[in-house]
Amino acid sequence: MRIHLCVSALSLALLAGATAAEAQESLSIPPDIAVPEGNHVVLSARGFGTQNYECRADASGALAWAFRAPQALLFADDGTLVAVHFGGIDVGLPAGVYWQSVLDGSRVHGGHVIAVPNPGAIPVLRVEAADHAGEGIFANVSFIQRLETVGGVGPTGRCPRAGLLRIVPYAATYVFYVPSLPRPDVPTELEVPEGNDVGMIGHAQGVQIYQCGADGTFTFHAPRATLSDDTGPFIDHFGGIDRNLPAGVYWQSIRDGSRVHGGTIVSAPNPGQIALLRVAAADTTGHGIMSRVTFIQRLATVGGVSPTGPCAPAGSLVEVPYRADYYFYRPSL
Repeated sequence: MRIHLCVSALSLALLAGATAAEAQESLSIPPDIAVPEGNHVVLSARGFGTQNYECRADASGALAWAFRAPQALLFADDGTLVAVHFGGIDVGLPAGVYWQSVLDGSRVHGGHVIAVPNPGAIPVLRVEAADHAGEGIFANVSFIQRLETVGGVGPTGRCPRAGLLRIVPYAATYVFYVPSLPRPDVPTELEVPEGNDVGMIGHAQGVQIYQCGADGTFTFHAPRATLSDDTGPFIDHFGGIDRNLPAGVYWQSIRDGSRVHGGTIVSAPNPGQIALLRVAAADTTGHGIMSRVTFIQRLATVGGVSPTGPCAPAGSLVEVPYRADYYFYRPSL
């Protein structure tokens, strides 16, 4: 489902100056809306838009202003549009509020809400996910926090005509959480430091590619594999040498284009198979599922071992099938 959202330039202009400095500060989260242990942040974005209020009859039949829906665009720190925020009432979906990724189309529907007042602005919130649609960054969201709110406070009291709308500019920071997965049992040297949680697991099938060198022996060239989970293929694994990228190995989301580049590697032997690894992220690109990855573990390896003995001609490539499980870690907060 494609959502068309129009947020006025005036709304953005009124709020951009007030929020730029705030974005540089650490988020302040009231204890009442803290997210339970066992969840970690998958995305944080700044939202600009409007809170929309409608003139409706209340329980007594008198006309009064009532909240209708939000309408906002969410941006990453570099200004990239990453999501839209809207009410089901405006797009023919069940009641409630929604966030939808513009990168992969996945969507989360807000459920139970806990609110904490923020004087002079709309409340800060913790919203529990009610349900999801699609596969991507929002497919497994468990909680959403609305923080650092500016503006958005609606009119109060009686209103003149049923159906009349008032649109009030606002800004807020939205933080999206997903459940953390259990850590695997690994050799001590491959353990990932505390403060990082398992966010995804991908089961790889592909090849380890070796090149015949000028000295007549094989050296590692690059991997090429597709990683899948229970929803199907979702990550492409490859070497920079094959994609005109800086040296090293990469994992890239098939759905949203985000990518992590492997850096420092620690290995542990797995007799008869390629080694087990812990790879620290060197850098990331994009704003999807790979954008916050800090470490990758390669475990449960099968096959992939380099050919032995002399080779010819120099420069020729040999592909050796392999399988492995990859665990992707993100910061706990």
